[in-house]
Amino acid sequence: MKKTAKTICFIMSKNYVKILSFIIVFMLSIMLYNNTAYSEETPPEPHDYCDDQIQWQEWRNLVENHPDDDPLAIGYALRIGLCQQIKNHTIDTERAIALFDRYMNALKDETAMQERRAKRLETKGNI
Repeated sequence: MKKTAKTICFIMSKNYVKILSFIIVFMLSIMLYNNTAYSEETPPEPHDYCDDQIQWQEWRNLVENHPDDDPLAIGYALRIGLCQQIKNHTIDTERAIALFDRYMNALKDETAMQERRAKRLETKGNI
């Protein structure tokens, strides 16, 4: 009976509560850390445009179907050249993507400007 009373007194003592609280907080911290470590998604690997045979075939088809489209031919040549530079390690993939995107955006801007010019001329001709 005395042993039981001492055990109950120890369980209710401040030291036991502190130790138990520490263990609970420690275990919760480990669980939260593991949960956040596994919940973070790994960033996707950048798409390897230079080895994408489907996209190469699409470019070849476009160039073959539009042989007089100079901006398209320039874009295709730029893609070939940038991929060669990546393979030769003279340029990194991120920079090559940025350069190609810059060309394509400039091409879109130029095309939009030409379309606006054509509409203005068409409107002036109808007046």
